[in-house]
Amino acid sequence: MEKQTKILLKRRLLIAAVIILCALLQLTEGYFPSLFGIHVFLLVPLCVCIAIFEGERWGAAFGIFAGALWDLSHGGGDGYNALLLFLICAVAGVLVRYLMQKNLVTSLVLSAAACLLYSILYVMFFISAQGIERPAYLFVRYYFPGAAFSFLLTFIFYFVIKNISKKYTVEY
Repeated sequence: MEKQTKILLKRRLLIAAVIILCALLQLTEGYFPSLFGIHVFLLVPLCVCIAIFEGERWGAAFGIFAGALWDLSHGGGDGYNALLLFLICAVAGVLVRYLMQKNLVTSLVLSAAACLLYSILYVMFFISAQGIERPAYLFVRYYFPGAAFSFLLTFIFYFVIKNISKKYTVEY
């Protein structure tokens, strides 16, 4: 194997390990603290940061991987999380490639939008569509604060993925 291919393989395996670790923290009860019943979506801001540094193709691939782990843990098998994280990562990667720069502000903006979009769509498709009463209250009480706490973790994920990308850089 070429030296550059080995470096890329190490980088992508390390990113996959970070996704698996965050999936375990998010999806296993009691591993990551919840505040007043509000759960944090670790995988949404993580996947946005990955898409910013890996581009739209690999970002989307990692988004599908993270979403599939999330879907498998819920037992529903509907593919909602895989599809949504795929779309979020693909859009984030394209925006960074053509319109935005790779920096913390871009990461924060895209992560805030992704966390809010995830929460709104989840309430629309899984709370309102099932006829659960007071979906607006549930959104304001649980899902919006969950999106806000998830957004705050973007700072950590941005620097973790940036350091991985910097350490395992490939020169063409």
